[in-house]
Amino acid sequence: MYPALSIDAGTAPSGEFMQVRVRTTSPCNRQAYFDWIEDELAPALREGGVTDFRSGRIIMGGNPNTFVRYTLANEFPAQGPDIAAAVGEREFARIIGREPGLLVSSEEYVYRFREDLSFTADE
Repeated sequence: MYPALSIDAGTAPSGEFMQVRVRTTSPCNRQAYFDWIEDELAPALREGGVTDFRSGRIIMGGNPNTFVRYTLANEFPAQGPDIAAAVGEREFARIIGREPGLLVSSEEYVYRFREDLSFTADE
């Protein structure tokens, strides 16, 4: 995990839903993608009022060029703050428009917590 690239609402997971974005870069774009998150995406999300955004990268047991970003939410679909209004629509479109050129693949998942189907360490 990259705490400096994250906006963490707390260490304990909260929210019934989790949206996960898995992005894989080519080896030559790994650092550029990291820099994009650090210098452009994360600051725009902070300025836009996002309160929960967590970012990490696969290090062991997978492709080290794979980045994982996730957000926890209480509703689905999650309606977050209007980031484009906060940073400007043109600027936000420019920031988001850079991502596809750095990737070789992308996947998105939405998970829902079901207490009746989940294991906890308390049990």
